[in-house]
Amino acid sequence: MEGDTNEKKTIRLGDLKAKQLASARVISGRYAIGSKSMPGGVSEVYRAVDLGQGNRDVALKLFGQGGTPDEVLHESYRRELQALGDLRHPNIVELLDHGQDADSGRNYLVLEWLEHDLSKTEKEFSGQAWSRFYDAVGRPILQALAFAHSRACVHRDIKPGNILFSKSGVPKLADFGIAKIKRLLSPGVTLAQYATAPFAPPEYDDGSFSYTRDVFGFGVVALVCLSSQSVKRYEDFPQAIRDIRVPKDVRDLLDRALCMDNPGMRPQNAVVLLSQLDQIASRDKKTSPTSRIRVGLTKRAIDHISVELGFNSEAEVTEFVNKDIELARLRPDTQSESVGPRGSVEPTYLLIGGSFSYRVIVDTNGITGVLRAISALRPAPSVIDDMRDDAFEAPYGFVCGPTTFVSPTNDAITELVLRLPTQKYSSVIKPSLLRRASTGCRLKVIPTKNFGTSRDIWFPTLHSSNRSFTSK
Repeated sequence: MEGDTNEKKTIRLGDLKAKQLASARVISGRYAIGSKSMPGGVSEVYRAVDLGQGNRDVALKLFGQGGTPDEVLHESYRRELQALGDLRHPNIVELLDHGQDADSGRNYLVLEWLEHDLSKTEKEFSGQAWSRFYDAVGRPILQALAFAHSRACVHRDIKPGNILFSKSGVPKLADFGIAKIKRLLSPGVTLAQYATAPFAPPEYDDGSFSYTRDVFGFGVVALVCLSSQSVKRYEDFPQAIRDIRVPKDVRDLLDRALCMDNPGMRPQNAVVLLSQLDQIASRDKKTSPTSRIRVGLTKRAIDHISVELGFNSEAEVTEFVNKDIELARLRPDTQSESVGPRGSVEPTYLLIGGSFSYRVIVDTNGITGVLRAISALRPAPSVIDDMRDDAFEAPYGFVCGPTTFVSPTNDAITELVLRLPTQKYSSVIKPSLLRRASTGCRLKVIPTKNFGTSRDIWFPTLHSSNRSFTSK
C-alpha cells in the first residue's frame, strides 16, 4: 500500500494540529497516531489525524490487546466492521475506513472522532426530570438500537462508555465489537464474556432473548444517569429505581426492562421499548399543533441520499431523513439561491441534520411540505458538527413525510425565519441575494435597534402572508 515505507516517519507538532504529540507513527501512509491510547476489551483506540483528508481528527481502533486470542480478535473486528458497514444512522458512530497495519499486522477501523462519552457527564441528569434525559440521550440511543434490531443486530454492550457525543451534543452508539449479527455467526467463537456487568443481564445468551439484553442495558444506563445512588451491582437496582424522578408508567417500564429472573418479561426489543416510551411521552407532553414542520424531498435530494447510503427505495430515504432531521438546525444559505417555477429567485436555507446538510426552500404552494429539500450533501462528521454549532436551534422540530402536527405554511415559516439570528451572516451573504426578490418571498434589510443602528439584520418575508414584521 502506498506509504508503507513511511510507517514510522515523524510528523511535526503543527501537522498534528497541536494535539500535544511531538511525533507520530503513520498507519497505511495516512493515519498519524501518537503513543497515547484508550484501551478497551480487545482493542486500543487512538486519536489520529487523517493526513489524506485535510488533517481531520479521526478515531483509529487498533485490534489486539492484552493477549486476546487471535480468533477472538478476528471475530470482533469482523463483527464490528459488518455492523457499522450495515448500520448507517445519525445516532450510530460512522465508519470511515478499515484495513490492516502493515507494520504490526493488526486490523484497524477508522471512525469519526467524538469528543467524550456519557460516563464523563452521566450525573448531569441525576435528580432531573425524565423528559430531559429521554430527549437528550434516551430516545436517540433507543432509535439507534431500534434501527439495529430491525436489521438483526444486537449490540450486547450498552453502557455509558459506549455512548459518545459529537461537539454539538448528538449522542451516538459505539463499539459493536461483541455484537451478535444473526446472519453472521461463526460456530465456536463467542464474545458474550466481554460484556460489562451490571449493564449486561445475568443470564447466559442462548439466543432466546438476545434483543432483551440491549433493553436491559438501556434500563441500567437510565438508572445510572438519573439516580443519585451508586449503581455498580445488580443489588443496587431496587433502591435506584425508587430514587429516580420519573412518571409511574416509566418507572414500571424500566422495572420490567430490568427484570432479572425472567427475560421474557422485558420488552422484547428496542423497537417495542421505544414505542412504549414514546406513547408515554406523547401523552404527557402537551404538544401544540405547530410543534413540527414538514420537509418534502425533491427527486434530486432523494437521488443524492440514495447514492450516498446505498438505499434502493424512496421509503428507505424518507425513514432515514425523518430520523436525521428531527433535531435539525437551520441557517440562511449565504452563497446560494434557487430559481422558482416562473423564473423567480428564491432564497435558500441550510437544514443541518445529524449526518446530512439539506439545501431547502420555502414551499409557498404547500404541495410537498412547508420546506422543500432541493439537494442533500453528506459532509465529514467534523464539518457537520461545525455547521450545527453555527446554525440556529429552531423553535420547531422537523419531520419528513405525513404528520398530524404540521404548522400552517405561512405562519410557521415566517415565524421561523424571523427568529433566525441572521445578523451574524449578513457580511457573507451573496450581494445578489440582498438585491433580488421572488414572487414567493421578499428579501429585506432592516436596521434594528436591538442590534445597533449601524448593523443590519437580514430576513425574508412571505408575500402570501400579506403581513409586515419587525424584530422585537
